[in-house]
Amino acid sequence: ALKYPEMSDVLVRMLLVGIPLDEPYLQLKLSSLLREERKRLKEGKVYISDCYYLMGTVDPTGKLRSNQVCII
Repeated sequence: ALKYPEMSDVLVRMLLVGIPLDEPYLQLKLSSLLREERKRLKEGKVYISDCYYLMGTVDPTGKLRSNQVCII
């Protein structure tokens, strides 16, 4: 649930107590989460805990060698 804040505590409890995955309400909510995750992946958004956003561009000066980066 930490990775998916939109996942309610009820869903988490349902999964933890072993409610069958074919239960209609659980199936509906899990399908919704799957759609959201696919949407994020298509947008290039991948959740990684304890990370920072970094924007990159090509080296306009041409001074960096292959596999080198400059972080400002």
